[in-house]
Amino acid sequence: TMQADMALGKRASCYRAEEITLCRDGTIRDAGKQDDVIAQLLLMSTLQAKEIAAVLKGSFGEFAPKPSTTHSILAALARKKRPDIAEAVIRWMTEVGAKIDLYHYNLVTNAYAKNSEWLQALRLFHGMVQRDVEMSTVTYNATISACGRSAEWMQAVEVLGTMVECQAQKDTITYSAAVSACEKGGEWAKALLILSEMVQGKVRMDVIICNATVSACGKGGEWVNAIQILSAMMQGEVRLDTITYSAAITACGRGGECSSAIKLLEEMVQRDVQIHMITYSAAISACEKGGEWLKALQLLSAATNSKMQLDTITYNTAIGACEKSAEWAQAMQLLSAMAKGRVIMDTITYSAAISACQKGHASEKARKLLSEMERSE
Repeated sequence: TMQADMALGKRASCYRAEEITLCRDGTIRDAGKQDDVIAQLLLMSTLQAKEIAAVLKGSFGEFAPKPSTTHSILAALARKKRPDIAEAVIRWMTEVGAKIDLYHYNLVTNAYAKNSEWLQALRLFHGMVQRDVEMSTVTYNATISACGRSAEWMQAVEVLGTMVECQAQKDTITYSAAVSACEKGGEWAKALLILSEMVQGKVRMDVIICNATVSACGKGGEWVNAIQILSAMMQGEVRLDTITYSAAITACGRGGECSSAIKLLEEMVQRDVQIHMITYSAAISACEKGGEWLKALQLLSAATNSKMQLDTITYNTAIGACEKSAEWAQAMQLLSAMAKGRVIMDTITYSAAISACQKGHASEKARKLLSEMERSE
């Protein structure tokens, strides 16, 4: 009968290859068998193109797998953080005529980005350019992000520049990834230019890109630019959070602007923004650089009253502020507080306190601290 012939034809369109039931359209009938293919690929500790090809050929023969099967395999490899194998799979499937689209490339590029493998992501990106693959914003974003995670800001900016040539649409994620790359590379001027381009392009700013730009300014001590970004955020109704203020206060500290750092801290209280220990530490550091030992101690006291867990670095900064003004008695009190709170005293702690005593002509105290430091080493 016709129905019997159709059923026979359907059965004849399938064959077994190494115990995997595969239809001619590339569908693996048993989902468990598909997992076996993925498992075999994941067992490879190193990238061996011939071995990968053997596994795939043994599973699919000479037939190109169905797009859904291709997607399942690539997605699984990406989730398992093996984009190298996924890329090799794409090469093999391209050779046998499988349909490989941009979504598959993006899976691999995103996986490289998450692994911080910028060189591999960039190589794949350039390979797509050579093959005239029409890339989307997602592709560019993932490549820029991969470069950014490894502080390869020049590469990230270069990829950003190619988007203009290819008329690719830039979004908030694009700019955030590029600014983040510049921030990690300490390139505050380049970060500001990218943020400016974003504003001119009428792409909405968010707290992530603003924080990254402020942080970049912080690393360069560009406190004026940092505060201007905060003003722009307020005007653009972008929420300022703890990270925003902490980065701006750090910028003020490195720029020797103690008073501006204190004002920002007071603003946080007024706006009911949560103050973390990192914020207090940044403000205390600003006071230390500005020689404002009394304000540094007041901030330390405020942090203590807020039940903050003070660490060695914070105490060292406060002792350093006292040392600059030869306030040896205050430095000794901070040492006592550290001992009481069982906070570790390191070489920096003792050195700053000893210097404070020497500047304050408390020679005997300095000798005792030196002896104590030598015993603790």
